[in-house]
Amino acid sequence: MTYELLKFGHIAGAVLLGAGLIGVFMADLRSRQLRDLPLFAEAVRTIAVCYDGLVVPGAILLAGSGIWMIVTLYDGWAFFDTPWLAGMVLLFVFEFSRRHPYHRPAAPLPMDSSIGGQIARLTSLGQTR
Repeated sequence: MTYELLKFGHIAGAVLLGAGLIGVFMADLRSRQLRDLPLFAEAVRTIAVCYDGLVVPGAILLAGSGIWMIVTLYDGWAFFDTPWLAGMVLLFVFEFSRRHPYHRPAAPLPMDSSIGGQIARLTSLGQTR
């Protein structure tokens, strides 16, 4: 019973991830062809919704069910005896570490990026008129 649920979760995660990446790709293609600002903003919003609503949950479900299957079926570190599974785990770790810059220092924000800085700038513009 547990294996069937894990397999379903793994397949559902792959489907969500694939659908989200296709949605991001299509919205990105659409955004590159647009010249009207409201339509461009809608395309960018679609990219964010597809990524945050499909790609991220799909990746989390895929990783969680995959790790759980490895722990329960391969008794932890014994998965290194299966070359394709070890390759998939190493590929996942490599892609995750390459895409998520948690190990890099964050760039400092510009001075006017805070809401207070923007309000101060707008009020100072209003006073000079």
